[in-house]
Amino acid sequence: MKGCILVLFLFSLLGLTGQVPPMSFVYGYTGEESFVFFEQLGDEFLFVGNSSSSSEGLSDVFLLRTTTALEVINLTVLGYFNAEEAVGALIYGSDLFILVNRLSFETGYDPVLIRTDLDGNVISETNLGGPGWEFGNRLRLGNDELLIVGSWGVEGDSEASTFCAKLDLEATVQLFSTFPPTDFGKGNDVATWQDGYLVAGSISVEDTFDYRPALLHLNSNLAPVETFSVGDEPGEFKCIKIGNQGVVLGGWSSIDGTGEHLLFCKLDDVLSPVWIENVAPEGAVVDLRMEDDRFVFLGNTAFFSFNGNNDTYLFQTNFDGVFAGSRLYGGAASDQCQGLFIDSEANSVICGETSSFDGPDHQAYAVFIPSIVPGTNENNEGQIITHSDETLDLEESELNTESSVVIFPNPVVNGSFYLNADCYEVHIRSIVGGPVGNRFRVIGGQVEVLDLPKGCYIVSGKLSSGKWFNEKIVVF
Repeated sequence: MKGCILVLFLFSLLGLTGQVPPMSFVYGYTGEESFVFFEQLGDEFLFVGNSSSSSEGLSDVFLLRTTTALEVINLTVLGYFNAEEAVGALIYGSDLFILVNRLSFETGYDPVLIRTDLDGNVISETNLGGPGWEFGNRLRLGNDELLIVGSWGVEGDSEASTFCAKLDLEATVQLFSTFPPTDFGKGNDVATWQDGYLVAGSISVEDTFDYRPALLHLNSNLAPVETFSVGDEPGEFKCIKIGNQGVVLGGWSSIDGTGEHLLFCKLDDVLSPVWIENVAPEGAVVDLRMEDDRFVFLGNTAFFSFNGNNDTYLFQTNFDGVFAGSRLYGGAASDQCQGLFIDSEANSVICGETSSFDGPDHQAYAVFIPSIVPGTNENNEGQIITHSDETLDLEESELNTESSVVIFPNPVVNGSFYLNADCYEVHIRSIVGGPVGNRFRVIGGQVEVLDLPKGCYIVSGKLSSGKWFNEKIVVF
């Protein structure tokens, strides 16, 4: 990744009020790049990601340290002769642990736990691979221990099985257990629970090819205690958090047997559902956080996209599962989130990959969001969305935005459009960048946009009532 390009820009936000967007950071070169982990260390940022720019198309793991102004301090590439892909990382003390899936030409992928110092100097490697193939899905910190969950199988297997490993803080394996599909189909995340652990994933339905979202309860020796299936629709859990509000999970599930739709739910102390929400936007929840006053979910969805590409979707609920705010982050192409990180002041960082800039290859990106608490930062208000049955609707009474503004004709074909809004000017922002010009005057309800190139835009304006509106337009 020698000569990596550093780009700072303001990410186009769909569904915001047209006010100050957060800062974003795109990092890439000639191949494919992605970020999977972020941490602030004093006056520095630490990123962990993957890149294919330096190994003839094979993926390498890299550590990137920058200042808080996103100036590069140091880049360390952990590359070997085989392909490696980091899927997660965590910091404990002065050690960084990175879960990597490494390609073995004999058996397929092997999960490897790499332990380094914070400068990227390798201390040790622990290979969890066996005679078949294994793929690590998640690395978590337990009670003074490291937990890894993933999938495994042998050549010719039609179904994957689940493995769970427990390691000490020097990355030495203490316990390693496997579970066939009849016990549990796929393990995506793990957390400590009571005197043992909960694995979140899916379980196969007997005599079918379907999977149901499920939890596997393990005792302290990683022996199975009980399996809990949640819901009646095909799907899987991808993330889990446990705290004083119970067990909270995110993933995807079908609605009436079709599609993959956002799934999130809360279970009580005996793993009975308190509430389950399976809502219309197609996509999946991939990470979540349990804050003092709310749950925060991060997912990917193409539901709101003009062209079917993924956008990053950040939303939050209260403890009863009622929507309390949402944001959509995306450009013209595909934007895929990997992880969510929130500090004590509710500042957030989303890590992932994007192909919305500089061609079809994915680049690593991070979105820095000042605060996602609705009402606490008037420059960062987002839409508040509630659900009704199987649809999402804008709740006008709960947000300082207006959804009744109509723009016509849309698409815009003759260099102007009309709107039924009592405002004297509008702001227009390109979906793939920042503002495209000065403020546009509204004269007799008409806005002249003769100089706008063809493309997709967000039109924002402030009404006499003090509310803002956002509408999408297409200019031909």
